[in-house]
Amino acid sequence: MLLVLPHMLHAQKTTGTLRGFVTDDTGAPLPGMTIEIESANLMTPRSTLTDARGFYRFLYLPTGRYIICAKLEGFETYWLRGVPVQVQQTSTADIEMNVGELEETIEVTAEASLIDTESASKTYNINIQMLETVPIAPRMNFSDVWQTLPGVSGGWGDSPLVNAGHITRDLEPGESYF
Repeated sequence: MLLVLPHMLHAQKTTGTLRGFVTDDTGAPLPGMTIEIESANLMTPRSTLTDARGFYRFLYLPTGRYIICAKLEGFETYWLRGVPVQVQQTSTADIEMNVGELEETIEVTAEASLIDTESASKTYNINIQMLETVPIAPRMNFSDVWQTLPGVSGGWGDSPLVNAGHITRDLEPGESYF
């Protein structure tokens, strides 16, 4: 009875094998090729890499039809649909890859814009470093620094024109725009 049991278990096998070789269009093997398979009979897709001979193999596959996808940088992605896998059979799907365009992915990571896109107002900060580096003639006062800012031009007295508009409030004696 014990000698018959292994033979009976072998007869109960319900899976098959899928294998093949991957080559380029000159017939050279392609090692390191990613081979992915999927089927309605698999819970999740499976993947493997080809060996130095370009060989791949998937063991113990449920019977059914499979989709094969082969990928390697520098080659076009290859799809083969409807590959049958039968009980206790080895299905062969050899793949010939075509050279493709190299794809380049550029990832740009940016922080929030420093420009306020919700308002047309302009704001300039004048700090001590700017005041120390702006060339001011000995007879100029601090209100003349306004005219070094973008969009500011001359005005009447101590009231500069900003973007062709006039600052309506005149300075009181001893006040400054800073």
